[in-house]
Amino acid sequence: MGGMLVRWLGGVFVIAWIGLSYEPLRIEFESLKTIVSLWHVDAVTKRRQIDGPVYDFVQRVSEIIPPRQNELVYLFAADSGYTYQKSNYYLYPRSLTLIDPARLEAQDVSAGAYLIVYLPPRLSMRDLEAVQRDWETVHQALPPIGQVYRTRNAGIYRVLSGR
Repeated sequence: MGGMLVRWLGGVFVIAWIGLSYEPLRIEFESLKTIVSLWHVDAVTKRRQIDGPVYDFVQRVSEIIPPRQNELVYLFAADSGYTYQKSNYYLYPRSLTLIDPARLEAQDVSAGAYLIVYLPPRLSMRDLEAVQRDWETVHQALPPIGQVYRTRNAGIYRVLSGR
């Protein structure tokens, strides 16, 4: 009986060790720990804890940009997938369009539209240099823009003229 228990516990230990060593499972386990730790916290605190600076910036954007269905909002972000998904979720019902620097044409951008620029607080120098090149491309392709709000790593701009 004792040998069965030792083998069973050893098997559980090995399975747990392999599971936690495998990156996707480790990430899921960390997410589960975070969810459990946030059960008794209000919704705003949960969002800040999970989405961090993206949530705080998007809250500021939602205060500045009115929630009209026909308001055009363009997003330029270094980590475009994550920031776009979170921004699109939190900014609903605003229509959010992700900017592709390689395909942006000035005539595609309407006067009065908003441009949101977001850079994650921690970027490597190589990523930062790539983002700066992309931003220069975007800025040259855009019609004139005016600054509405700016922080160290983010900004909201208004397109002054366009189609």
